[in-house]
Amino acid sequence: MNKRILSVTLCLIIILCLLPTKSMASPIYTYDSTHTNGEIIVHVLRDSNWQEAGKLSYGRFIQEKKLEILELESSKGFVKLKL
Repeated sequence: MNKRILSVTLCLIIILCLLPTKSMASPIYTYDSTHTNGEIIVHVLRDSNWQEAGKLSYGRFIQEKKLEILELESSKGFVKLKL
């Protein structure tokens, strides 16, 4: 009888010790790739007016982004951009 109480108590102690470890192992911060912190708006100077050419969203971490502006391919010379 005494051994049974001791074994049950020991099992309960082990289970109670493992529970906090399980909850502490979960990550505090998770990375959400769809979350954006803002946008960089790209403008092109055309006929003395700034026209919006596109937007690039950015998040918490550095990423490579590309923006294709088809009208610039046909232009010759220098192009002025404003971010």
